[in-house]
Amino acid sequence: MAEQGSSNNEDMVLDILKRHPTGVTQQIFKESLPSLPVKDLVQIINKLSTNGKIDLLKKGKQLVYALKSDASRKTLTAGSGTEEHCILDAVKRAGNNGISPKELKLALNIPQPQITKILKNLDAQRIVKAVISSTKKKVFMLFNLEPSQEITGGTFYSGQEFETEFVDVIGEQCYQYLLRTRKISEKLSDPVAQIHASYKSSKEICAFINSLKISKVELKLPDIEKILISLVYDDKLEVSKSLTTCDMTETKSENCFRAMKALTPSSALSRFPCGTCPVYRDCHIGHPISPTNCIYMKEWLNEF
Repeated sequence: MAEQGSSNNEDMVLDILKRHPTGVTQQIFKESLPSLPVKDLVQIINKLSTNGKIDLLKKGKQLVYALKSDASRKTLTAGSGTEEHCILDAVKRAGNNGISPKELKLALNIPQPQITKILKNLDAQRIVKAVISSTKKKVFMLFNLEPSQEITGGTFYSGQEFETEFVDVIGEQCYQYLLRTRKISEKLSDPVAQIHASYKSSKEICAFINSLKISKVELKLPDIEKILISLVYDDKLEVSKSLTTCDMTETKSENCFRAMKALTPSSALSRFPCGTCPVYRDCHIGHPISPTNCIYMKEWLNEF
């Protein structure tokens, strides 16, 4: 009966690994199998690892367990040499951060031409793949893995180029949203209520930006927070911590942001539209471009 129970537990662990092809942390195992003692879980993982059924991989800064793919087993043949095994093991340990040929040479003390030849062979068999990082560095990882954000540069990279204009557009939308929020809050009579109403959490801001459908892919909270923090450094926003949950075991908080007011408001004279107009040399009375039909001039005059 004990052996049957152990077999059932092993099947459940394998089932979890199948549902998470990119890897499973110990925390996921604990949450998925709350009734399985940690000691038994460790024994099952060690057994599966010894039998060559699972791999221990590095995903970002975490260690994860993953089912050994068919691709990674292709090299375990009689024709495979020691160098192939060593290089493949090093690639596996690197996880979705990848490893460069130079790093392989330093770690394994194998001649560079031999490493290049083996990697080329593994690449041709679709066991490993080469990925160009955002820093233009070539790294290798298992063929079935998706590169980490540390490698790709994240959402705001297109290939190897950082999309500065796209980030600027998102940043301006965040700022205008918080600016409108602050103006609305100033209509409240209670000063304390004004302050509270002028803030929006990063989650609320992220939801608003995604609702605009500016991006082809859904922006994640860390992506938006990076932009918001950059706006804090630019003195456009200020950040505050808001307590979200508090119990006997854990206290959590989240970042909240609001638009800052300029310390010294600019004068109307400094906002004279002709000073920044790109076609002011062609602007003359009676011409198609004229001060008499300039909407920016009318808006400026209305300030007086």
